[in-house]
Amino acid sequence: MQTIKTLTVLTNPEKRFVVGERYNGKVVGEIIDASCEWEDSIDFLYGVRDASGQPIARIENCPVIVEFQNPGEKESEE
Repeated sequence: MQTIKTLTVLTNPEKRFVVGERYNGKVVGEIIDASCEWEDSIDFLYGVRDASGQPIARIENCPVIVEFQNPGEKESEE
């Protein structure tokens, strides 16, 4: 399973969630793909949580750009 590193929601204004960076005062700890495939459609669902698992945002059926962390890639230290 691939780990999501960045989720960009293509809205106006654009929203960008990056693991390890702050969004609305909270540090993004995890981005979860909870999409569901049905017989005749797909619901695209993403959950953004902080390090303690508390929700920061939920994105449903919006156009997004997803960037995955490559296997073996370490999180950047800033």
